[in-house]
Amino acid sequence: MTHDEYAGHDALGLAKLVADGQVSASELLDAALARTAAVNPQIHALNHVFEARGRTDIANGLPSGPFHGVPFALKDLHMAYAGEPTANGSRFWAGNVPARSSELFERYRRAVMASEERDAPTGDRLARIAAQAGRELRSARSFDLFVRDETAVTELHELRKATKRVRYMLEMLDPLSGGALSDVADRFRALQDDLGAIHDCDVWIAEIPLFLARERERTVAYFGSPRPFARIVAGAEHLLEDRRAERSKLYGAFVKTWERELADGLFGTTSELLEGRDANGTGEANDA
Repeated sequence: MTHDEYAGHDALGLAKLVADGQVSASELLDAALARTAAVNPQIHALNHVFEARGRTDIANGLPSGPFHGVPFALKDLHMAYAGEPTANGSRFWAGNVPARSSELFERYRRAVMASEERDAPTGDRLARIAAQAGRELRSARSFDLFVRDETAVTELHELRKATKRVRYMLEMLDPLSGGALSDVADRFRALQDDLGAIHDCDVWIAEIPLFLARERERTVAYFGSPRPFARIVAGAEHLLEDRRAERSKLYGAFVKTWERELADGLFGTTSELLEGRDANGTGEANDA
């Protein structure tokens, strides 16, 4: 299977090729590994490849499910896979091999197998997804209480995660809606991106004072005096002030965007689109 053939399908499309007997799970794995070998040395996106595990699973028989035979990537961050290296993106965790899989990994595994969902009528499955998307939408909307509080760092970060969940679910449903959800999905993605930029600043703002405190202690421990430490203070403090100023600018722009989206009815429009899908199990609007 060529890369173009592989890239021409999404995960469900690849699974259908396997189910129809047009390709095998081994061929999909070979294609994914070939592309990884060609591209990963330049971008370093994957730090561990489960080739042996994948071939063993195929040989032992893969569980039937909506993604049967499709290669799957795991983010190396709090995603333990029993018996496989999990470094959490840090040298501190190098060589860590968990004895048990994380709950999130097990949920992914169950979602792929999900026999009760697989056996349900298609319309029922779509209705359940739409209903969950509606709950995530209401959760995101509830954070409006904190949006105008510039000091609500934790709540704004939770709002970022909430908008991301809404966006993901809308993107899942969009191909089945004939593109009716693409606009609102893009608007939630923009909110997510804005909040992500704010969160990046918040991380810097929280970390720099801690970094300075740690470096001062290390300097004194090594040199017996804090004098060499003074060389880095000005630069670190300048970066801190820069991130605070950038954060203030980003936050002000986000509040304006949020208010505009509320005025333009983003949440109401999205809710109506989801309610129409929930009622019909199709991409058609519900006129009732």
